[in-house]
Amino acid sequence: MTLKIYVAKDSVGRVRAPDTSHEVRAIEWMLEKAWSEFHHLQETYAIITNLRHPSADMVVLTERGIGLLELKHKYGEIKINPDGTWMAGLSVIKAGKHLNPREQVRSYTKKMREKVIRWILPTYIYANKDRWSMLKFQTSVCFTHPDADIRKAQKYINERHIVLDAWESNFSIIDIEDFTAWIRELRFQLQHDYEYSKDFEHVRLSPEMIVKITTDILGNVEWNEIYAAMPDGSPYGYLILEDAKGKQVFKLVKDHSIIGRSPDCDIVIPERYSKVSKKHCSITRTMYSIDLIDLGSSNGTFLNSRAIENSSSLQRGHILSLGGESVVQEDVCALKFETHEYTSLEVPPTKISTYVVQVGDTLKIIASKFGTTVDNLLGLNPAIANPNLIYAGQLIRVW
Repeated sequence: MTLKIYVAKDSVGRVRAPDTSHEVRAIEWMLEKAWSEFHHLQETYAIITNLRHPSADMVVLTERGIGLLELKHKYGEIKINPDGTWMAGLSVIKAGKHLNPREQVRSYTKKMREKVIRWILPTYIYANKDRWSMLKFQTSVCFTHPDADIRKAQKYINERHIVLDAWESNFSIIDIEDFTAWIRELRFQLQHDYEYSKDFEHVRLSPEMIVKITTDILGNVEWNEIYAAMPDGSPYGYLILEDAKGKQVFKLVKDHSIIGRSPDCDIVIPERYSKVSKKHCSITRTMYSIDLIDLGSSNGTFLNSRAIENSSSLQRGHILSLGGESVVQEDVCALKFETHEYTSLEVPPTKISTYVVQVGDTLKIIASKFGTTVDNLLGLNPAIANPNLIYAGQLIRVW
């Protein structure tokens, strides 16, 4: 596999997974996003969660670069005061013994870098400590709460109010949706205005070195249980269209799918539905929900006969009406949203292997739906470390 996932281990070598609910939810979502984007590639990627020595929420190693992330589950407007304190609304964002999350992630990265740099640099460069800073690492603070507004803090950073250390290629503030883009930008070096060192052109981690740094040097173990929760290409939902022409089932696999009559849409609606716009609406899966979003359609998007102005959360059994409120009009397209494929809109399935968690679901509720027990669900889903912690959009096995 090209994406490997690691986690800290305890004193006897057992997995020491993150234990706070918001961390588990955010990390699982971030790992799923990374798996979808990078697992099929030839290059090797490694993600460490819950690093203990030194401490860090997440470290990412690629063949081209290394970066460290500190996760903050804060909401409200995120801003940075002139005295260096970070605020979420009216609350100060705590960062352990450090003044702020920037100093926290900087300190953690500096300690980690000192442990691994000798294994990365060519010998003749490592012998000259003055040149160590030429090898750059990236640092970032990632806000995982959906209601965090990071724009003001990002502007503060972009206006260069924070000075980078010599060994930092970049410091950024991101949200959870920016995670994979941040990974793609990881580089050991940056080309400055008039300075470029060819000595670093060939600094590239081999797959074997990535594993060595992750396990032997930083002391982590592969998180084998989490692989069962990673995307396997199975749909997380379906849109079902039934009319006089027959039945069509559209699978929802991508986190963001555009729906409309245009042939370049992810889900193409038949031309006979003339009230549907070329690019009518979209369905987006986030860490917390599955959302229907109108894209400025001419005749509107309706959910259970109610118009949506911007977006609305989808639930199993909801009826989407594209182009009008009434689903009996021939040129209005009615789609039923399901989390498994029905043989008919009116007939329930005889067997289901997976289920997408809906808002408000608990394992007890899901067990009741499928005539099973919570213990059976936990046995089928070893990646669920906390039975009280599941999230909307999560795919779990039920048979």
